[in-house]
Amino acid sequence: MLWGYFFTDGSAEKLRSLVPVLEAQGYHYVDLFVPELDEGEDEYFFLHMEKEEAHTLDSLHERNQQLYALADLHGLASYDGMDVGPITTGTTQ
Repeated sequence: MLWGYFFTDGSAEKLRSLVPVLEAQGYHYVDLFVPELDEGEDEYFFLHMEKEEAHTLDSLHERNQQLYALADLHGLASYDGMDVGPITTGTTQ
């Protein structure tokens, strides 16, 4: 499956600095973007990375714990979770 992983922070630079760390672990950069904000909401950024992986419940829990710790180590606002979909031709790399 193709797993998408998301991180948030008010600093695009802090998120950009995480990209080479994750790429060294086999993740692929997808996007860095400002989500649709509610009126009066402070601007923040999402970093979207992807990785082709097979997971069990236990391995997915472990992956999430690793990414929460990575976000904490880099002082990010959050590791915001993941989504999953099928691998399609031309999705990564």
